[in-house]
Amino acid sequence: MKKVGLLALALYCGIIYTACGKEDTVYFEPDTQMESEEVTEAVLCPPASCYVYVCGEVVHPGVYEVAEGARVCDVLELAGGLKDTAAKEALNQAEPVVDGQMIKVPDQETYLLQQTGSADSAAEPEDGRINLNTASKEQLMTLSGIGESKAETIISYREKNGAFQTIEDLMNIPGIKNGVFEKIKDNIRVN
Repeated sequence: MKKVGLLALALYCGIIYTACGKEDTVYFEPDTQMESEEVTEAVLCPPASCYVYVCGEVVHPGVYEVAEGARVCDVLELAGGLKDTAAKEALNQAEPVVDGQMIKVPDQETYLLQQTGSADSAAEPEDGRINLNTASKEQLMTLSGIGESKAETIISYREKNGAFQTIEDLMNIPGIKNGVFEKIKDNIRVN
């Protein structure tokens, strides 16, 4: 009866070792005498885990435990997902996470400032020109021919497409054609 128990234990341990991804083979000698008191618990292979801190524009910031090999998108899902104000393009959501990692999700405004320069660039420049990449809706509305609706469209466009590379890119906005552009081109900048 002891040999049957030992054989069953050996088979069980071999299955556990294989399930844990171990490539080493476990050998048990059939004539080895083992007392039942010596076998106190089965050897289990718990899955490796990582602890990741998520903060910023997520619904539930905090520390989350995920399985090793999890992706940023998995942790964001555990944190309740991204808020509407989150800069989704700021993160590579397919990137694997590592233990102790901090994932900080910026808001759109902060992300745009990071992409175009320092926070100081959000202020109006000394020459009075408006930076299309950092200007608020109110600042854009000071331009001739730019009302609230067009200012919102400009902000929405840069959030979806990234920073304006040239002032002429402004004409990609519906409703802003050559006439409006000519009126404001001397009052705008992109850097």
